Amino acid sequence: MWSTRSVAPRLRLLALPVPALLALASLVACSDGEDKPPALSQQVAEATAEQLDLPIGEVSASCPADAEAKQGAEFLCELQVDGQDVTAGVVFTTDKEFGVQLAAEVRDKAELEGEVKDELARRFPGIDVATVDCGGEDVVVIAAGKTVDCHAEDTVGGKATAKVGLNAEARAEIQSVTDPAHPVP
Repeated sequence: MWSTRSVAPRLRLLALPVPALLALASLVACSDGEDKPPALSQQVAEATAEQLDLPIGEVSASCPADAEAKQGAEFLCELQVDGQDVTAGVVFTTDKEFGVQLAAEVRDKAELEGEVKDELARRFPGIDVATVDCGGEDVVVIAAGKTVDCHAEDTVGGKATAKVGLNAEARAEIQSVTDPAHPVP
């Protein structure tokens, strides 16, 4: 059986049950100084983009129509981060401040692909990995309870797939790989 090795996170975001997820949300100011604040979904998208250090255009959010910006309000929003779906817990700590906690880990694509390449080289000495693609454009979202397939190819055309998921500490780790010399169809 293959051993697993933890992949160092770019940004560690916890994958917790909803009550714990909301209780641990980090504070983010939602007022933009205008007389009329932007729609709640837009505020959540902007706060998430800022939290992840991504351009605002790479994050969109859809929050429940009945969600209110008031102290104590808790709800879930569906987000798209760099085109990838993820759920976020939102909790208002005041009428103007809220926290956003993703049920996922968001990783820099190039860093994750480099770590997968290193792991394949470690597990299969003598194989020269040419390319790795974990999807996404700039980042890879690894949602709680799901895996991401990273497809690799070596210099002689052998193909492998590494499955990356979250461990019990909500950190990304390589959970399994196929041997490029004996790929599973």
